[in-house]
Amino acid sequence: MTANTCIAMGKRIKEYRKLHGYTQEKLAEVIDVTTGFITDVECGKKSMSLDTFIKVCETLSVSADYLLFGTGERPENRIAALTAGLDNAEMAYAEDIMRAYVKAVTEKKQGIGDT
Repeated sequence: MTANTCIAMGKRIKEYRKLHGYTQEKLAEVIDVTTGFITDVECGKKSMSLDTFIKVCETLSVSADYLLFGTGERPENRIAALTAGLDNAEMAYAEDIMRAYVKAVTEKKQGIGDT
């Protein structure tokens, strides 16, 4: 793996780690590595074994294609990843918030409500 690939992959791992609300310490604990290792991976200083890479993908609900190449993920997958752990009531609340947000953005684009 090239240095540029490791750096880019590390940035994408950091992005998804934060998206899920994990600290480096918590992610390290979940995938059974050290916090220093996570730091080094996110900075592109180290690569990881296939087993560890699979654990990262599963834990962060992200495709291997996205982490390796920056392809394969779509914005709706990021929203799905954010809401993956919600129960039905929490998901209904999240949907209500998203509907209100989309409505507000759409109205703003259309100039509705501007004075």
